[in-house]
Amino acid sequence: MREAKNPDLWTYLSVALKEYDIPRSRLEEAIDSGRIKTKEVKNPHYRSGPSSRLVYRPDLVGILPELQRNAGEKVLREKRAQVARQVTEERRAKILRWVEELKVEVERFPDRDALTREAVEHYNCLWQDRGRDDKFADVNADPAFLERITVNFLRHEGTQYEERLVDIWGKVGAEEARERVKIRVLEAIGKAYPHLAEECVRQDPRVREQLPPPRDPPKLTEGKGPLDKWA
Repeated sequence: MREAKNPDLWTYLSVALKEYDIPRSRLEEAIDSGRIKTKEVKNPHYRSGPSSRLVYRPDLVGILPELQRNAGEKVLREKRAQVARQVTEERRAKILRWVEELKVEVERFPDRDALTREAVEHYNCLWQDRGRDDKFADVNADPAFLERITVNFLRHEGTQYEERLVDIWGKVGAEEARERVKIRVLEAIGKAYPHLAEECVRQDPRVREQLPPPRDPPKLTEGKGPLDKWA
């Protein structure tokens, strides 16, 4: 009875949140656990509005240090998370800047035929090492196929593409950086060998998914099977 006669013992929940600067979730948790008594009263502003809830101030004050301590810990966790996100973003930006500043050099061959022969030989050795003698190419294969394996050959063997992938392995932003490294290398190959520029664009990961898959070249004679893409 004494509680009801003394209005100072009760305060609106919304007022308590602002007055004591505690998170609503922490206060609600204390109320739900029965540590703070509450009661419903008519809405002081709107007759037809929902009822308002009062909290028993002595209960609240009694556990206030705990609620505020928890609130402080929450703020600290949020600040730590924010710092971690900032550090992550800075590291990501750093690796991407490094990729953009890379100097990509492409091995030069005396002429187009010499380059094609090297690409074909590399393709055949690759599949022979895998025990696939049916994967065989020659310099008279479909031109689109030859351009594809030539770009792949230059990317893997005629540049430092593989070394750059090792450099970024395990770093923050590595997935995005890998894609950017490939784009930079393809752009360099296209500039060094203009006749391969169209194929370099086709292999660009930004547009590759928008294009139909490359067709296999026709079957070869003498029992050789279809030629597939090497990537």
